[in-house]
Formats: sequence, structure tokens, C-alpha cells
Amino acid sequence: SITGAPVQVYSITVPGGRLTTLGAKLSSVVPVSVAPWIGPGHSGAWVAEVSNTVPHSNGQNGPIANSISRIDLNIGQKVEWFSAANAAVSVLGFTASGTPLIQSTDASGTTIVRLTGPGAVAETYSLANPAVGSATDAHGTWLLDDAGDALIYQEGAAPVLLASAPAGLGAFGLAGGCAAR
Repeated sequence: SITGAPVQVYSITVPGGRLTTLGAKLSSVVPVSVAPWIGPGHSGAWVAEVSNTVPHSNGQNGPIANSISRIDLNIGQKVEWFSAANAAVSVLGFTASGTPLIQSTDASGTTIVRLTGPGAVAETYSLANPAVGSATDAHGTWLLDDAGDALIYQEGAAPVLLASAPAGLGAFGLAGGCAAR
């Protein structure tokens, strides 16, 4: 569940800077997407938390988040979209069509899952290593894993390895997607 004191949520117009109070009060979440495929004006915050319905694992700092929920910022309603037993889950990013891409890691390995709605898994693919970053552009969703491999994921197909970090490179990062030409 969400912890901490609830914080009022506002939207701001650009340009102009007009603040509008939204119905949601949030804590410990980061609003990350306006999801036009859900419907106009339906902005949402995505939160990873411990599910009440499936078993969870514990780490050094307590329970590990094993579910993803979306909170409608206009009305504050929270709906669970994904959960996995004894896994660590996170929102990896969003695909070109705007659907969430979830990463789930458990004792058997790491999987990415594309969702089209609450509990609606469109596709699932295994990864050799957990992803540590993503960016989406017209080419697909670029993934960087913790071994320094860069992959691209396009809806309907397994991620494809594009490049590996050169040996001895201290840091390898994903700067973002490419602009359309």
C-alpha cells in the first residue's frame, strides 16, 4: 500500500502555468504518463507496491513490491494492473502505442510484460539480464540491461540485441530515443 502523508496533485498548463487541482492525493508515487489510449484527459500515476492477493518476497529493507497499480489522477481511483508471486516488479517504460512495459524478476529470471489493461497481458518475453533503463521512439523501446547490452523491443516481437558495451567501459547509459527524420 502507499505510505506517507497524502499530497494534493495538480496539473499545470504549458504555456501559461495555470494550476488545476486534481482529485487524486498521492504519496510515494511518481506520475509518469498521460495515457491517451485509455481516453482523453486520463492521466495516471503508476506505483509499484506489495500485492494483497499473491505472495511476496522480502529483502533487506522489508517486503519487495510485486504489483503495479495505476492511479487515475482526476478521481484518485487505484486499479491493480499486474502482480507476480514472489517477484520484484517495476514499470520499465511505455511502448510506442502507450501501453505499459513491466519488468518482473523472480528466482527463474527476468521477464518483460506488455499490458493492454488491468490484468490484460498482451505479450511476455524473457531477458538474459534485468533492464536498467528504457527509452521509446518511433523505432521501438530501447532497453539497456545490467550487463551493458542494448536491445530494441517492438510490439509483437522478442527484444533484439543490438550492441554490447565495450569491455572495460566504466559506465554505459541510455540517453534516449532518436528523433524522427
